[in-house]
Amino acid sequence: SAPEEAAISPSTSPSPSSSPSPTPSPSGMMMRIGPLPDEDSCFTLLELAACDDLLGFVKHAEGRSLNLDTCRPWYSRQYGSNKMGMVDRTPLMIAAHHGSLKVLDYMVKKQGVSMNKACGSDQSTALHLAVASGSENSIEIVNLLVKHGADLSLTDAQGLTPFDVFLKTSKKKKH
Repeated sequence: SAPEEAAISPSTSPSPSSSPSPTPSPSGMMMRIGPLPDEDSCFTLLELAACDDLLGFVKHAEGRSLNLDTCRPWYSRQYGSNKMGMVDRTPLMIAAHHGSLKVLDYMVKKQGVSMNKACGSDQSTALHLAVASGSENSIEIVNLLVKHGADLSLTDAQGLTPFDVFLKTSKKKKH
């Protein structure tokens, strides 16, 4: 039979203070159960932001004193495109794009988190990603970002403001 792989979701992972331990799977293959190594901490933070796991996010970020404004690679579809690939994103951007209201609300109240940071080759901000996402929470997300200082006039690499992105993506959804 095919080898088994273990996948542990961020919300069910052991706490960051526990140490990883190899454990045999039912097939006898070894799998690691435990937190990701420190170099992957920011990626884990992006995952927790995407699934709106506030408890896991706070525990992970504060337990490791991570910079919440760090851009890290994330596998995603670039807004305005069907292409998948690695794009640089901050946890705020991921929360905004995925409609993760609880994590976003926590982050906008933290000092040192920029509402207007742009990163990735598309130079998008959290506001660009929120308006492009079409998530069920996108209106609340946009309002929260703007209330906490997101700049409606910033442009991305294509020269588009968040409003331009909204118009462009809403036209695509009509067709």
